[in-house]
Amino acid sequence: MFIKWFGLDILMALLNKGETTVTAATTMALNEEAQIMFAESQRRVPVKHGTLRRSGIILPPVVQGTSVLVQMGYGGAASAYALVQHERQDFRHKDGQTWKYLETPVRERIPNLELRLQKRIDRIMTR
Repeated sequence: MFIKWFGLDILMALLNKGETTVTAATTMALNEEAQIMFAESQRRVPVKHGTLRRSGIILPPVVQGTSVLVQMGYGGAASAYALVQHERQDFRHKDGQTWKYLETPVRERIPNLELRLQKRIDRIMTR
């Protein structure tokens, strides 16, 4: 899933000017949001032996120009199993565990994401 964040004209103008403080704050804010999404996915990921849950990974943010990329996912040795568990809604899971265990927590955080990021950036920059 790819989320493109539009808006925040002032922030983008600062990023285009090379404001490293804003870039660092944005990176930290996005990482904080991603950590929340990932933690929720860890609660929802189906667990039989624990391999799938342990395969979960969130990579450090990567700054590419005025973009910040945060990647997270499941797989590794459990890639085929991760895909099947994520896409098949007909499997029975224990309470709280479900299909779309990564996609759903991400989608649930999209509403008001821009506002939360603005608040996080402001908090980080005023420390």
